[in-house]
Amino acid sequence: MRNKRVNIGIVGGGITGLVSAYELTKLGHRVTVIEKESELGGLAGTFRYGDTYLEKFYHHFFSGDMHARKMISELSLSDKLVYTKPKSGVYTTGDIAPYSSIVDFCKYPSGSLFGNIKSNAKLFQLSLTDWKKVDGVYTNQFFKDKLSPETYEAVWRPLLENKFGDKANNISLAWFQARIKSRSSKLGYLNGSNKILIDGLTKTTSNQGGKVLLGTKIISYDKKDNNFILKSSSQNFQFSHLITALSPFSINTKGKPSMQKKYMSAISVVCILKEPLTKFYWTNLNDKSPFLALIEHTNMVDKEQYNNKNIVYLGIYTNDESEIMSKGIDYFQMEAVKLFKNINPNFKEKWLEDIFLFKAENAQHIADVDYYKNLPQIKSSTKNLYQGSLGHIYPYDRGVDKAIWLGKEISKKLLNDLL
Repeated sequence: MRNKRVNIGIVGGGITGLVSAYELTKLGHRVTVIEKESELGGLAGTFRYGDTYLEKFYHHFFSGDMHARKMISELSLSDKLVYTKPKSGVYTTGDIAPYSSIVDFCKYPSGSLFGNIKSNAKLFQLSLTDWKKVDGVYTNQFFKDKLSPETYEAVWRPLLENKFGDKANNISLAWFQARIKSRSSKLGYLNGSNKILIDGLTKTTSNQGGKVLLGTKIISYDKKDNNFILKSSSQNFQFSHLITALSPFSINTKGKPSMQKKYMSAISVVCILKEPLTKFYWTNLNDKSPFLALIEHTNMVDKEQYNNKNIVYLGIYTNDESEIMSKGIDYFQMEAVKLFKNINPNFKEKWLEDIFLFKAENAQHIADVDYYKNLPQIKSSTKNLYQGSLGHIYPYDRGVDKAIWLGKEISKKLLNDLL
């Protein structure tokens, strides 16, 4: 029955949860989004800087991110989405080599011309392959077998090991195929940050009759008489249908959160500089720095909106138990300054005007060769329970575009079950 209206609870106010709420309230369903933090957005969340906002964890859109582009259009925000063609590079000891175009790939200094051409031909061929045909193949073994030894050692082995650590040898080639296939030379950014997308979803959902509760942590779940009973420290909730838009938790049949797969944590260091550091937007760091990548945001986005300051992100992936997760901002500032001096000999410590530190546990799943066999399902074995995290978007691993797709998929499955 299409006219049936139900009472739906959504735990988690990230992009996936907000999109699910947006879609379901369109059709008149009663929806309550419950978020434990004081602000919405999850890994796409923002913080105030000056007269605008910045992402806590760096974000951009690819040309092919059609789910995001459609949602941005629906919310009348297309004029805020700006695409540019920024430069990328790879940093080893002492220098950044350009790594944006086919010419750059072929001229990469650590490999021979023939070796670079061979390697990039193999990668292009892989990008055209159905990911399911290479699922279960080890990425590292593919690199060793198909790429030139110089390219493997200079570019891809450090990248894989810096990202996944001791799990690097177990990563599925399907994950890597999805990464290179989705890449584009043009990158997009929402002027005003992801906050305008989050605010647009929240406002529209509220106008459609939905509720959004902040600072409300669910401490227990149960199911009784075909209803889900959720308890926070201050109130109880009762829903006929429940969506858990949490990463990486779901709810088992007894109503208790349960870990589905092993995840990595993310650390983001946001530096405000008085002067530009490099000419590149994205630089993979293949040295001994603790950081995986350096993203000079203002080499893609006009820095006038940031009072002409230069915004630099430094990213790390690690495991939850890693010692670096307990480090404070002083440690990261010291490491950032050390890196900046190595990258740009003209860098002065007085350039660093401010620094912000953000950490997130369970930020990205580890896409090992067995992942697809155990892929978590959106529709739970518990009736009327649906779950979604970035662990559900395999072979992809993150991104606002995929979070939007997931939110739509969850709402579709729930609506189909109401027919």
